Amino acid sequence: MAYEDRTGVFTLTDAKKEDRREEDALASIFAKKNTLEQTTVMDRVQVDNRAKSPPPTPVAVSEDDDEDDSGQPFRVENTTLNKARKRRKRAHRRERLIRQHNARQSRKTFVHVLSGILLVVLIITSSAIISYNIVHISLDFTGITRNEFEIQVEIPPNATTEEVAHILYDKGIISQPGFFTLYSQLFGYDGKFLYGTFALESSMSYSAIIRTLQTVARTRETVWVTIPEGLTAEEIGLLLEENFVCLALDFEQYYKDKLNVFSFERRVNESPMKFHQLEGHLFPDTYEFFVMTALQDGAEPDSLTETQRTALESNARTAAFRMFDNFNSVITPEMYKTMHEQGFTLDELITLASMVQAEAATPHDMRYVASVFLNRLNYTDGTFLLQSDPTTYYVRDFIRPRVAPWELNMYQPLMEAYDTYQTAGLPPGPINNPGIEAIMAVLEAPSSPYYYFCANIETREVFYATNLADHEANLQRVAEAMAAGQGG
Repeated sequence: MAYEDRTGVFTLTDAKKEDRREEDALASIFAKKNTLEQTTVMDRVQVDNRAKSPPPTPVAVSEDDDEDDSGQPFRVENTTLNKARKRRKRAHRRERLIRQHNARQSRKTFVHVLSGILLVVLIITSSAIISYNIVHISLDFTGITRNEFEIQVEIPPNATTEEVAHILYDKGIISQPGFFTLYSQLFGYDGKFLYGTFALESSMSYSAIIRTLQTVARTRETVWVTIPEGLTAEEIGLLLEENFVCLALDFEQYYKDKLNVFSFERRVNESPMKFHQLEGHLFPDTYEFFVMTALQDGAEPDSLTETQRTALESNARTAAFRMFDNFNSVITPEMYKTMHEQGFTLDELITLASMVQAEAATPHDMRYVASVFLNRLNYTDGTFLLQSDPTTYYVRDFIRPRVAPWELNMYQPLMEAYDTYQTAGLPPGPINNPGIEAIMAVLEAPSSPYYYFCANIETREVFYATNLADHEANLQRVAEAMAAGQGG
């Protein structure tokens, strides 16, 4: 069906293609024509006649032909089509705006979600840090997890609360000096600490520490004990007992096995071939200890009361822990770095240093003795034994006497491993407790051509040789000097 208006022929199909809705297209046509029902009868006849007449011959118009015969632009006036196009453009614009709005909303949602995740992470991290600090402050406040030891603390006159807190921190009594200062200020203890020497325990709570530091110190006898370089752990225990600090037997339990208390112990290899696991790490120095009056009075261990026995054991533990703690602080990170660069483990370093300590008396000779041992250890075909006399003495004087006759077969491999005349390489562990000079001598050993040395035990003069013939000549020289009583 076709309907004609004065501007041309407009078909319903075309209207549907342009507007997509048949009802709207018809309504637009009827509105412009004021509907076919309202036309006059003549108009209807004319429409019918025109319908019966042959259709006009179609004129081919090229796509580029947009003018009529008069040269004027050819325009098809169709209000309905224009309105449909405008509606379609508005619909497209609305869709574009909706898509842009949705995109903006998506970006906002992503930003909000990301912000939420970051906020949650920040809250969790902050909570973990706060919880960690609260736990550590609480443990420090109560003294629950500290390593138990007793120590003397010297508080100088007119010390401020901050100074007292740092003294306690340096001695290992507390780990949170800032919180100790704040606690003292909040509860009215600021500036009320007495001066003098106080006996404190690492397991004390803040209140117990403050109470002790505000109490006039009771006079308690102390003794200064110097631990020489090169003593064995057993000799150190006997020296402490001679100075009435503790029993050697009590002291032994703190070096025979690892304690897993000090950071250096992570580098100590626990081996069944070691006679004492922590031999070599009791650092030689001068220490002040409390005197145990029970030992001073000559009381036998079996006659001591339970309280006296507990005090003796505590003193032994304090003495050992102070020496281990001293070792822990003396071996610096720089020394560990040098040790690793030279390919040493801590066991190897201290073991070699203990041998150097036993063989040489001066820092100069310590370095060259260390170079001889290193030359032998690094010799290409491994034919050199270290052949250090002090290693045989350690077996003879400190291992064999402590082995029961029925245990000799079981301990024979261990004793042979310590004897460098029988076994190649280093002993399984240190043979004494070396000082810092012997340790540094190993780390700073010079490059030398020497493979032999011998010493005059009276003068401690050391002679070096590059070959066996020269070494034997040096031995003869030393023997003659000692026989003549000339000392060199």
